[in-house]
Amino acid sequence: MGEKAYTLYQDMPLVHKGYSQADNLSKTWNEINDIDLVLVSPLIRTIETCKTLFGSRLNTDIISLECLKEFPQGGTEIVNKRKSKHILKKNARCINFSLLDNNIIWNDHRENIDSLRNRINDLKKFINSRHEKNIAILSHTSFLQMLLYNNLSKENELEHCKPYLLRL
Repeated sequence: MGEKAYTLYQDMPLVHKGYSQADNLSKTWNEINDIDLVLVSPLIRTIETCKTLFGSRLNTDIISLECLKEFPQGGTEIVNKRKSKHILKKNARCINFSLLDNNIIWNDHRENIDSLRNRINDLKKFINSRHEKNIAILSHTSFLQMLLYNNLSKENELEHCKPYLLRL
Protein backbone atom coordinates (compact mmCIF):
# COMPACT_ATOMS: atom_id res chain seq x y z
CA MET A 1 0.00 0.00 0.00
CA GLY A 2 2.92 2.31 0.54
CA GLU A 3 2.42 5.74 2.10
CA LYS A 4 -1.41 5.51 1.94
CA ALA A 5 -1.39 2.99 4.77
CA TYR A 6 -0.12 5.64 7.21
CA THR A 7 -3.08 7.95 6.86
CA LEU A 8 -5.98 5.80 5.67
CA TYR A 9 -5.96 2.81 8.01
CA GLN A 10 -5.83 2.52 11.78
CA ASP A 11 -3.48 0.04 13.44
CA MET A 12 -2.68 -2.13 10.42
CA PRO A 13 -1.83 -5.80 10.94
CA LEU A 14 1.54 -7.36 10.31
CA VAL A 15 2.32 -8.00 6.64
CA HIS A 16 3.40 -11.38 5.28
CA LYS A 17 7.07 -10.35 5.28
CA GLY A 18 6.79 -9.48 8.98
CA TYR A 19 5.33 -12.89 9.84
CA SER A 20 8.15 -14.52 7.93
CA GLN A 21 10.80 -12.42 9.73
CA ALA A 22 9.30 -13.22 13.15
CA ASP A 23 9.06 -16.92 12.33
CA ASN A 24 12.69 -16.99 11.15
CA LEU A 25 13.87 -15.18 14.29
CA SER A 26 11.96 -17.61 16.52
CA LYS A 27 13.95 -20.45 14.94
CA THR A 28 17.38 -18.78 15.09
CA TRP A 29 17.43 -16.63 18.26
CA ASN A 30 19.35 -18.80 20.74
CA GLU A 31 18.66 -16.60 23.78
CA ILE A 32 14.88 -16.66 23.32
CA ASN A 33 14.45 -19.18 26.15
CA ASP A 34 16.39 -16.95 28.57
CA ILE A 35 13.72 -14.22 28.48
CA ASP A 36 12.23 -13.40 31.91
CA LEU A 37 9.65 -10.85 30.74
CA VAL A 38 8.28 -9.55 27.44
CA LEU A 39 7.10 -5.97 26.99
CA VAL A 40 5.15 -5.27 23.82
CA SER A 41 3.61 -2.28 22.08
CA PRO A 42 -0.20 -2.39 21.97
CA LEU A 43 -0.23 -1.98 18.19
CA ILE A 44 -1.50 -5.00 16.26
CA ARG A 45 1.66 -5.49 14.20
CA THR A 46 3.86 -5.85 17.29
CA ILE A 47 1.33 -8.08 19.05
CA GLU A 48 1.26 -10.35 15.99
CA THR A 49 5.07 -10.31 15.90
CA CYS A 50 5.12 -11.27 19.59
CA LYS A 51 2.67 -14.14 19.13
CA THR A 52 4.58 -15.43 16.09
CA LEU A 53 7.99 -15.04 17.70
CA PHE A 54 7.22 -16.63 21.05
CA GLY A 55 4.16 -18.76 20.29
CA SER A 56 3.25 -21.03 23.18
CA ARG A 57 6.84 -21.84 24.12
CA LEU A 58 7.40 -18.80 26.30
CA ASN A 59 6.71 -19.40 29.97
CA THR A 60 6.77 -15.85 31.24
CA ASP A 61 4.61 -12.75 31.45
CA ILE A 62 3.91 -10.61 28.40
CA ILE A 63 2.84 -7.07 29.27
CA SER A 64 1.64 -4.42 26.85
CA LEU A 65 2.64 -0.81 27.56
CA GLU A 66 1.33 2.42 26.00
CA CYS A 67 4.80 3.97 26.06
CA LEU A 68 6.06 1.41 23.49
CA LYS A 69 3.81 2.63 20.68
CA GLU A 70 5.33 3.80 17.39
CA PHE A 71 6.50 7.37 16.91
CA PRO A 72 4.76 9.61 16.10
CA GLN A 73 1.50 9.44 17.99
CA GLY A 74 -1.19 11.92 17.01
CA GLY A 75 -1.73 13.80 13.80
CA THR A 76 -2.65 12.12 10.54
CA GLU A 77 -0.63 8.89 10.84
CA ILE A 78 -3.52 6.84 12.23
CA VAL A 79 -1.68 3.62 11.41
CA ASN A 80 -0.06 4.26 14.82
CA LYS A 81 -3.40 4.65 16.64
CA ARG A 82 -4.09 1.45 18.58
CA LYS A 83 -7.30 -0.56 18.66
CA SER A 84 -9.53 -0.58 21.73
CA LYS A 85 -8.36 -2.47 24.80
CA HIS A 86 -11.39 -4.76 24.43
CA ILE A 87 -10.38 -5.80 20.90
CA LEU A 88 -6.75 -6.30 21.94
CA LYS A 89 -7.72 -8.54 24.85
CA LYS A 90 -10.07 -10.56 22.67
CA ASN A 91 -7.39 -11.23 20.03
CA ALA A 92 -4.37 -11.84 22.28
CA ARG A 93 -5.37 -13.54 25.52
CA CYS A 94 -1.74 -14.42 26.28
CA ILE A 95 -0.87 -10.72 26.76
CA ASN A 96 -1.57 -8.66 29.86
CA PHE A 97 -3.24 -5.40 28.78
CA SER A 98 -4.19 -4.25 32.28
CA LEU A 99 -1.74 -1.31 32.25
CA LEU A 100 -3.23 0.23 29.09
CA ASP A 101 -5.58 3.18 29.27
CA ASN A 102 -9.22 2.20 28.78
CA ASN A 103 -9.64 5.01 26.28
CA ILE A 104 -7.60 5.38 23.14
CA ILE A 105 -5.56 8.56 23.41
CA TRP A 106 -5.08 10.36 20.10
CA ASN A 107 -4.35 14.04 19.54
CA ASP A 108 -4.80 16.08 16.40
CA HIS A 109 -1.26 17.34 16.84
CA ARG A 110 1.67 15.13 15.90
CA GLU A 111 3.87 14.01 18.80
CA ASN A 112 7.24 15.72 19.13
CA ILE A 113 10.65 14.29 20.04
CA ASP A 114 10.38 15.47 23.65
CA SER A 115 7.18 13.45 24.05
CA LEU A 116 8.94 10.40 22.62
CA ARG A 117 11.80 10.90 25.07
CA ASN A 118 9.25 11.09 27.91
CA ARG A 119 7.78 7.76 26.79
CA ILE A 120 11.27 6.24 26.76
CA ASN A 121 11.82 7.53 30.31
CA ASP A 122 8.50 5.93 31.32
CA LEU A 123 9.75 2.63 29.91
CA LYS A 124 13.05 2.89 31.79
CA LYS A 125 11.23 3.62 35.06
CA PHE A 126 8.96 0.63 34.48
CA ILE A 127 11.90 -1.67 33.77
CA ASN A 128 13.79 -0.40 36.82
CA SER A 129 10.76 -1.19 38.98
CA ARG A 130 10.84 -4.86 37.90
CA HIS A 131 12.93 -7.73 39.26
CA GLU A 132 13.38 -9.50 35.91
CA LYS A 133 16.80 -9.19 34.28
CA ASN A 134 16.35 -10.45 30.69
CA ILE A 135 13.55 -8.40 29.20
CA ALA A 136 12.50 -8.53 25.57
CA ILE A 137 11.03 -5.29 24.23
CA LEU A 138 8.90 -5.54 21.10
CA SER A 139 8.30 -2.09 19.73
CA HIS A 140 8.82 -0.12 16.53
CA THR A 141 11.82 1.11 14.59
CA SER A 142 11.53 4.79 15.54
CA PHE A 143 10.92 4.08 19.21
CA LEU A 144 13.73 1.54 19.47
CA GLN A 145 16.20 3.66 17.52
CA MET A 146 15.65 6.56 19.89
CA LEU A 147 15.87 4.22 22.90
CA LEU A 148 19.12 2.62 21.72
CA TYR A 149 20.90 5.48 19.96
CA ASN A 150 19.07 8.68 20.93
CA ASN A 151 18.44 9.64 17.29
CA LEU A 152 16.07 9.00 14.40
CA SER A 153 18.63 9.20 11.62
CA LYS A 154 17.78 7.21 8.48
CA GLU A 155 21.49 6.37 8.23
CA ASN A 156 21.26 4.25 11.40
CA GLU A 157 17.78 2.82 10.81
CA LEU A 158 17.27 -0.50 12.59
CA GLU A 159 16.58 -3.79 10.85
CA HIS A 160 13.13 -5.22 11.44
CA CYS A 161 12.71 -8.26 13.68
CA LYS A 162 16.29 -8.39 14.91
CA PRO A 163 17.41 -8.56 18.55
CA TYR A 164 19.39 -5.57 19.84
CA LEU A 165 21.03 -5.50 23.26
CA LEU A 166 20.21 -2.69 25.69
CA ARG A 167 21.80 -2.36 29.10
CA LEU A 168 20.22 -0.02 31.63
